[in-house]
Amino acid sequence: MRTQQDIDNRDINGITTITITDIAKDTVRLLEDNKAVETKLLDIRMFNSLFDYFIVTTGSSRVHCRALAREVREYLYSMGLREAMRPDMDSEWIIVDFNDIVVHIFTEETRNYYQLEKLWTAHSKTGPVSR
Repeated sequence: MRTQQDIDNRDINGITTITITDIAKDTVRLLEDNKAVETKLLDIRMFNSLFDYFIVTTGSSRVHCRALAREVREYLYSMGLREAMRPDMDSEWIIVDFNDIVVHIFTEETRNYYQLEKLWTAHSKTGPVSR
């Protein structure tokens, strides 16, 4: 996992695209290390001017989803990113929005119902991320 000291290729506006990509991949690893399942990293830069990456993952319970969201928020804050909005931590679909990286953490039932990644997978350059 990268730390703030590891990031040395910032431009005057903050974080470069390469750095955002590295942070997104590290966020996927963080989720997988914390037992998230079916984690997908979707590169949506060519199709959406607001976000660079969606990360879609599943927790085993609502409690697990909250723990995953806390870990992701802590990591992204430590990397110097700013949160766009506070997530609803009591939901079965927790959205952790740090502008360029948006993490969608679902319970299994809710993910199966909404199938969010199907909306973006056909257009994404990055498929499922595995170790």
